[in-house]
Amino acid sequence: MYFSGKLTVNPSQVSQMQKVVPQKAFKRMLYHLTAGLVSDQEEQQTFTAVAILQQFNHAFRQIGIDNLIRLAHDDMDMYVDTEGKQGDLKEALDHYDLSINEAMSEVFQQLFLVLEHEQGSFHYLIEIDINRTHAVGTYPIEIKVNGLLQEFRATPGTSLNSLKQRMKEIFASQTAYDAHLEARSLEFTTFLSELQMALKKYVRVDDIQVTMKQHLVAPRQKIQDFKKATTTPRRQTAEPVYGDYYGSDSFFWYFFLWSDLAHDHHIHIHEAEVFTDEGELLGTVESVDAHDLPVLNENTTYEEGMDGATDFMDVKHDDFQPEPADSGSWFDGDWGSGDTDRVGSSCSSCSSCSSCSSCSSCGGD
Repeated sequence: MYFSGKLTVNPSQVSQMQKVVPQKAFKRMLYHLTAGLVSDQEEQQTFTAVAILQQFNHAFRQIGIDNLIRLAHDDMDMYVDTEGKQGDLKEALDHYDLSINEAMSEVFQQLFLVLEHEQGSFHYLIEIDINRTHAVGTYPIEIKVNGLLQEFRATPGTSLNSLKQRMKEIFASQTAYDAHLEARSLEFTTFLSELQMALKKYVRVDDIQVTMKQHLVAPRQKIQDFKKATTTPRRQTAEPVYGDYYGSDSFFWYFFLWSDLAHDHHIHIHEAEVFTDEGELLGTVESVDAHDLPVLNENTTYEEGMDGATDFMDVKHDDFQPEPADSGSWFDGDWGSGDTDRVGSSCSSCSSCSSCSSCSSCGGD
């Protein structure tokens, strides 16, 4: 089990509506016959890559986040930490600033950052997608936050039995389980709020939407090693923890044990999503006895576990990958790092609500 949060950010910039030539043949022909009246529309707003990264740097450092794992510019890795280096955010951003030219800074399509941070009970993995183009009604900046419990991290010399003994107290009763989950949930939502306020202070925004969920991981095979069962590259829609980033494997042991212990002790699960160890969403749970979900049992395969479980899980398969937007941008305007007077006052948040999610539009129609 881990906590998952999402912040979607709408920057305070003048938006332009731009028509997009459709990709499908018939619709493209109809577009030309009607002088573009049937084309889709996208929002475009523009600023430079260097300017927005400077503002995010200020926001992160205010709350003590300074460890960068990866920085990519249009799928080109500008920095990757393979050693667990500490305090490298400023160094990496300074190097990025010197490495790219003015044209690259102005015409990029996507910036992708991954950071890690330890605070209180949690090891946080934070992914930031900054997109130049976005569909109307969606926000161009998406931040995914995974909160992993440090107390159950596997370290060199950790045995499966010793970790299981440390976790058993949580599953001694439903009361003990709920109390532990409530305390950790409060700590996680507090961190999301701190991140939200830092972004509002240093990044001029119209709105920040915040959602939070609880995630369970179903073991693919009997638990024998604290490494993941796969090294498949991260799915585009998966959570940060499945990204094969440095050190993330050390948490999967407790993920699997958590699901197995919840199943064996008939723990009642409320409002959670269940994923495979590869990051594929198996389904959502509103309220169910974990023992009624065989997929959480380490001795049950995914196929066996899903059979007959549809009364309790809204099963979803995430095979569709939307096409990226092909036009529109959102980067015009003055993005000086010192101007914080125009921070938007509008935001909404929710806590532990499985019905809250950000919508995304399908491309390629």
